[in-house]
Amino acid sequence: PRIVLPVPVVIPQTDSPALSVLIVVYGGGELAIDAVAALIEHTEQPFEVILVDNASKDDSLVALRDGIVGLTLIAEDHNLGFGGGNNRAAREARAPVICMLNPDARVTAEWLNPLLAVLHDPSVGAVAPALIGADGTLQEVGAMVDHWGYTGPAGTRGFGEPVPAPAGRLAVDYASAACLLMRTDVFRSMEGFDPTYRLAYYEDVDLCMRLWQRGLKVIGEPASRVIHLGGGTVTPVVSQALWHHNRSVFLHRWRDELATRPSYAAGTDDDMARLWAWRTKAE
Repeated sequence: PRIVLPVPVVIPQTDSPALSVLIVVYGGGELAIDAVAALIEHTEQPFEVILVDNASKDDSLVALRDGIVGLTLIAEDHNLGFGGGNNRAAREARAPVICMLNPDARVTAEWLNPLLAVLHDPSVGAVAPALIGADGTLQEVGAMVDHWGYTGPAGTRGFGEPVPAPAGRLAVDYASAACLLMRTDVFRSMEGFDPTYRLAYYEDVDLCMRLWQRGLKVIGEPASRVIHLGGGTVTPVVSQALWHHNRSVFLHRWRDELATRPSYAAGTDDDMARLWAWRTKAE
């Protein structure tokens, strides 16, 4: 879905943003323009957008400069990866809350207020919306991590089915940084994403696990919905290699924490129900 606005799209300027939106691109700059257009259309609070171009090999940088007015654009000379790019963007944030947003994510009407309401609770470290596929099916409202470091959507709340009515907030192991909100001071105090993880995958899982370790909750809020188109800018072979490497890093770091967890072996509803029961008991 595309929000059709005049080109270039113009971000309303403010001296006191309520939200700093961080976007990292490595190719596919046109997707980011659409993401910003959706923000302009559906965000009532004053916000700023800080975008890091990770040395895109296509014409993304030119497209972004021509396509968005009022953007803080940081052009890197090498690929910092997803985590490193967000860490770089967060250093420029002026708002008390940051939102990490993928360029393939499209916010929808009334998306922000439910998330900010959750972050008003000082015991919450991060909050994420329900992620909805382009076909209208639910991708996740946060996710769980099993004994082997595999992840799956939290509980059995209609994964792959038409989106159900909001059914209340969920405490989850982690929520995808496709759209993830945190208080800026909390993100900075944790030094953001760990650069040990290469380019992409598992850095958001690790960040959320560190929040829980600090005594801060990670919440999925289905009252907020964001469309997540999916896809990537690296080849499947590279993507798989990165995933396996970063999962190994994650498993080594969190093996004691994961030791008592159920396995998500087959990915069935029963498997996820057991994992969900484990999280509920742990709470």
